[in-house]
Amino acid sequence: MKKSIRMGAICGLLCLSLTACDIPFVNKFFGKSEADNVKPSAVVFTFDHENVELNEVFIYAEVVRGAYEARYGSGVWDIETKDSENIMASMEDITKKDIVNDIRTTKAMAKKASEYGISLSDDDIIDIRTDSVSFFKNLTDEQIKKMNIDEELVEKVYSENVLANRVHNALMEEGTTEVSDEEARMTTFFDLYFPTYMEDATGSAVPYTEEQKQTVKANADEALAEYENPDNPLTNDELYAKHNLKFGGERTLSTSEMVSEYGEEVVNGLYSLENGEHTGVVETEFGYHIFTMIELTNSVETAKVKEELLKEKQKTYVESKLSEWLVDLSPDWSYDTAVDKDVLGNIHFSETGE
Repeated sequence: MKKSIRMGAICGLLCLSLTACDIPFVNKFFGKSEADNVKPSAVVFTFDHENVELNEVFIYAEVVRGAYEARYGSGVWDIETKDSENIMASMEDITKKDIVNDIRTTKAMAKKASEYGISLSDDDIIDIRTDSVSFFKNLTDEQIKKMNIDEELVEKVYSENVLANRVHNALMEEGTTEVSDEEARMTTFFDLYFPTYMEDATGSAVPYTEEQKQTVKANADEALAEYENPDNPLTNDELYAKHNLKFGGERTLSTSEMVSEYGEEVVNGLYSLENGEHTGVVETEFGYHIFTMIELTNSVETAKVKEELLKEKQKTYVESKLSEWLVDLSPDWSYDTAVDKDVLGNIHFSETGE
């Protein structure tokens, strides 16, 4: 199972719903025999000359734990899957690495806030303090002591996430580019398709003989004549049913999908049609077709693709800027060398991990 939940600033990590969490930090993160030996103030890693300590990582880790278990159940942590480097690891280990990297992302974006004219308003500060107090009240005295967490730390985490989210939004806006109809075009057409192959028992395509192909061609020619009959023309749907066709029909595809399926020459011919026009009998590798253009540019589907392409371009822009910032802030940083695994190991998600 590959995680689909991401918890960093770009997903609105805290958003900050920590106040609603039931937070079993000590029982969840410490084995009974080791709870008293944990030093929450120990440094997990350093980023841009700033020490990120265990108590700060706890806050992020609990939010992630709650989100994952709500969706996948508490057994998710022992599942083995491949990480971003295609190496098998437990979900717990992968998630810890994600948390560290997402904290770096949050801090990198928050550090750039002033460059985008972003700061916390008086209302923001009031909201952050209110949420921090509510979060803090969910902790017991024992949890506060063992985790070394105070309201100032919680406010710091909340503040960085608010700033990071706004920088992310600014980057999305900055990365907005024009997506043309041609680039996003989805075309709707009708394909009266007469195949010239059959599938064998294994599902492989077996081409018809030349004699069989001629019979299919004759059926396609008959359909074209019926379609163009000036006295009683049949519709595409009527022809589809009359000739017992099983494939084709009305389709909406992108240019690349059409080229992949029919070939560039056929697609060029389709694009030369006006809405409502049709081709003659067209031969492709797998049979004969009569194409009718319904909408050269399907406005509804094209708009959806334009939105998807825009989001993808924005995402690519954000990732490129973030990558650039991370290198600038900590050029030689790497998870394997920068993270104190012994300190991070004090966090456990799974029961077996304890």
